[in-house]
Amino acid sequence: MLTTREAAERLGVPPSTLKTWLSSLPIEAPTDSHGRRRLDPDALAVLEQVKAMREDGQGYQTIRRVIRADGPGLAADGPGLDGGPTGDNRGPASFGQEAMMAAMLEQVSAVIRAETGLSEKFAAAARQVGRLEAENSMLREQIAAAQEKIHLLEAPPARPWWKRLTGR
Repeated sequence: MLTTREAAERLGVPPSTLKTWLSSLPIEAPTDSHGRRRLDPDALAVLEQVKAMREDGQGYQTIRRVIRADGPGLAADGPGLDGGPTGDNRGPASFGQEAMMAAMLEQVSAVIRAETGLSEKFAAAARQVGRLEAENSMLREQIAAAQEKIHLLEAPPARPWWKRLTGR
């Protein structure tokens, strides 16, 4: 059993970070007679996965879901992701798979949210294009009418027919 400081050294994180993980995540860390936390090898393996997930940018909510789904050496305070009980003695390798699945689930959710937002933006853009095309058509008609007026004003006055016949 390792102390918090020893586990932090093995993981390469500050002890304060390890204490934050232990207080924020459902990881079982029994205390000794002096009230100090002690970590067994299973908890250390879980903490290694927590470190990897944090380095990958995963949030505590995702990590909690993965931990609750996996169980060994963890606090059993609710059902796992699949609705099954926690503490079903799956090993740390399963934890890595669960972490990957949770990360993929988060990514898919983000893509769906982004696509939903994009489809709404696309519909708004299509409406705007329709309005602009109508306005463009109206402006083209106005420009054509103005060009015709300009052409009439710039044209030299026609000579009367009798001047044309006499050549004057």
